[in-house]
Amino acid sequence: MGRQPFIWDCIRVLKFAAARLPHRTAVRLGGSVGGLVPRFTRKKYEEAAGRCAGVLGIPIDEAKSVVSGSYRHFGSAAVEFLRL
Repeated sequence: MGRQPFIWDCIRVLKFAAARLPHRTAVRLGGSVGGLVPRFTRKKYEEAAGRCAGVLGIPIDEAKSVVSGSYRHFGSAAVEFLRL
């Protein structure tokens, strides 16, 4: 696997911003950034939604909603972790 400098640069910028914003605003920012992940990782997003639909036995549209929500939650949780 190759180095992913753009991703690490984004994390550094997010950490810098999160440390200077009020907690609630920083967490919302993290959720927003997490919500962008499916747009930049379409193939992985579709794969995750397919697995989610299969495991949970739900329609693919509902699975996409679950996966998108998971990415938003992960973004919020990541910001909380970065603020430690």
